[in-house]
Amino acid sequence: MGGSSQSERLISEAEAAVLQHLLAADAQAPASALESLRSLVVVDRCECGCASIDFAVPPSNTQQASPLLHGSGRSASGEELGIIVWANGECISGLEVTSYSNVPAPLPVLSSIQVVAGGDAA
Repeated sequence: MGGSSQSERLISEAEAAVLQHLLAADAQAPASALESLRSLVVVDRCECGCASIDFAVPPSNTQQASPLLHGSGRSASGEELGIIVWANGECISGLEVTSYSNVPAPLPVLSSIQVVAGGDAA
């Protein structure tokens, strides 16, 4: 995630809504990922000020993180954003939001979010 800052907390309503929108739109997303959204704990966030965050993964989960799905969306100002949901197996481990400018990426507007590809597709 490029420099990070620790601030352990429960997932916010806005973050959960973005993940729920993406997971619900992807028929291949594991049901367990959708069911666990409200209990996700944010353990890290990007220092650049973007909306990218990492979630706690149980110590027993030794799987390597990989993209669960790729999406796109727009900020409230209309800027195009890239979105990646990371998972260790079926356990959501991160939400990455990127902009195509020098401005840190905010969370996308829900109505603008689209799944681009599921799994390891780019």
